[in-house]
Formats: sequence, C-alpha cells, structure tokens
Amino acid sequence: MQTHKLEDYPCGKAMPDMIPIFPLDGAILFPRGRLPLNIFERRYLDMVGDALDGVALIGLVQPRDPASYARKTQADIYSVGCAGQIVEHEKTDDGRYLIVLKGVSRFRIVEEPTMTATYRQVQVCYDEFTEDRDPQMALGDTRAALLESLQDFLGRMGVEGDWVSITALSDGDLVHALAMTCPFPGNEKQALLEALTLGERAQVLMTLMALSGLPGESHVSPPSH
Repeated sequence: MQTHKLEDYPCGKAMPDMIPIFPLDGAILFPRGRLPLNIFERRYLDMVGDALDGVALIGLVQPRDPASYARKTQADIYSVGCAGQIVEHEKTDDGRYLIVLKGVSRFRIVEEPTMTATYRQVQVCYDEFTEDRDPQMALGDTRAALLESLQDFLGRMGVEGDWVSITALSDGDLVHALAMTCPFPGNEKQALLEALTLGERAQVLMTLMALSGLPGESHVSPPSH
C-alpha cells in the first residue's frame, strides 16, 4: 500500500458551503489539528472517495446522543463541527481507507437538505469562526496559567509530560492539541469546540483540567442550539 499526501488547503481559499459530515462521538478536530481515522463503513467509504474526487474536505461532528446514533440514520448532531482536509490517505487490501484529517475551520450547520447520497451532507456557515484561519492567534498572559494547569493535571494523572515539545508549540497548537487529546467526555469536548476564541477555549480547558476526577458526570456543557 502507498500513502498519498495532499497539500494543505490554501489559507486564502474560500470554503465550500456544502460539505459531507462524519459524526464521531468523543472526537473533535480543530484548525491545524491532525486526526487519523480508519474508514470501513460503506457510506463513509463513499464519502471519502467522493471527497478525494473534489476538494477533500469532510466535516467532523459529534452526535448529541451516541447511543441512539447507531440506530438512526438521521440522528441528532451538534450544530458546530470542524471541517478537515484529507491530507493523507491510503486504501487497504480489504477495502478500508486510512486517512488523516487536518483541521481547517469550524462551522455552524445552517441546513441539512434531503439526502441524495449514502452519507449526510449539510449547508454550513463559517462566519463566526474567522479566527480559525489566522496562524497568529495568541493567548498572551493566559499561556503561563494554562501550562501551570496542565502541569497540575498531568501530575494528578501520574503522567510525565514532554515539556520540551509542549513549550515549543504555538499558542493555537497548544490549546488545540490539549483540547483534542485530553480524556474529557464528548459533551465537554463539544464545549471546547464551541468556545468562540482561543482565550475562551483556554479558560474552558483550565476549568476542565481543574475539575477532572472530581465527583459529577460533567462540569461544562456546550451551549444548546
């Protein structure tokens, strides 16, 4: 098998108004974040194949009720997700796709037309998330507080952090890497996704890390839309 790589989606290029979506519980994608996926279900194999024939963009969203999603073709999903470009892909001998999505921009779902394909497609708007395509987004003084919170969080989990790599990350990459990899439940990850600015996401992250492991099923909930 050969892995095929694509160039990053151009920063100044307009995003499409209609995109396919891949609902996935407990996983979120942020701008410039990378998410490897193993695609094996027929409708999503169709989706990846069609995306590769076009602009190679797929919207990653979370189902509101993961338990019911498996039983329903049109189950409820959150209205905010992130569009990612397929930057690496390979087809396995047994017909699966192994892909890597790289986040480009968050979006809000405006409408879901009647299905004409085997997978779901939605009309989206990116206007709320113009910051996502700015590589210079910064935290300012909040960065030091976030690193302190992370150090305490990892200590309580008994994990040794790679501080050379962590401190080398830009502000945006630091926040988004933590948001994608920290072991928070799906609704808390959604709250991170829906936090509008980088600073707001850092504040939600610090709250979640501080409360992680304390009694209670959830400490932060996403807005209801």
